[in-house]
Amino acid sequence: MMDAKDWYARLRRITETMAENIEKAPEELTEEDVDMCSRYLNARGFLTVKDSDAQNAHRALARRIAEHIHGTARKGLWLWGLPGRGKSRYLELFCTDIIPRCPVMSAMDVYSTYQTLGIPGVVGNLYQEYAYDVAPDGYHAMGIDDVGIEPLGRRYGEVLEVMAVVIDERYRHWQRRGYAGMTIFTSNLSPLDVRERYGVRSASRLAEMCESIELTGPDWRLAL
Repeated sequence: MMDAKDWYARLRRITETMAENIEKAPEELTEEDVDMCSRYLNARGFLTVKDSDAQNAHRALARRIAEHIHGTARKGLWLWGLPGRGKSRYLELFCTDIIPRCPVMSAMDVYSTYQTLGIPGVVGNLYQEYAYDVAPDGYHAMGIDDVGIEPLGRRYGEVLEVMAVVIDERYRHWQRRGYAGMTIFTSNLSPLDVRERYGVRSASRLAEMCESIELTGPDWRLAL
């Protein structure tokens, strides 16, 4: 069984050749691999709780990392739940350790960009070239944090749910690039809430391009 040091070294090697690994036949994923990823999450600050639903969610997050390492992941993630359950923490880890230099923006960043530059500015931010140190050229994953807290965009008489446009753009990106163009979203909104706020089209596209995981358990901020 690999120890944590060997596992992390392997993760780095796989990330460095991500574009090639995505095309190769994946290795067999084992529960031992998931266990290792679970220990990694614990070591990086995820709380261990007795609640069975929270433990299942933790296991799902660990499995998602293992799938990434083994090249079997095909979708992005929609991480949702009440505040303080670790959604943003997981996004931070995935976009620093798992896919180094994967860009992250908040929903409020998107809103502010729209208010200043309009939709062209928002779309430009989604597709700008990033100078990756580790991930290869052509790898275009992205993290978007706190979806749903942003207000309606209002600009020169136009009233717009800006995040609905972002979801549509990221969906098209995922269609073109596959997993290399996946998106990790965090939100307090459930999939049903997404449908009510952003419409059936956005909810349908998110369901196709993202795996939905609800994070439950106690509020970490209150538990610390």
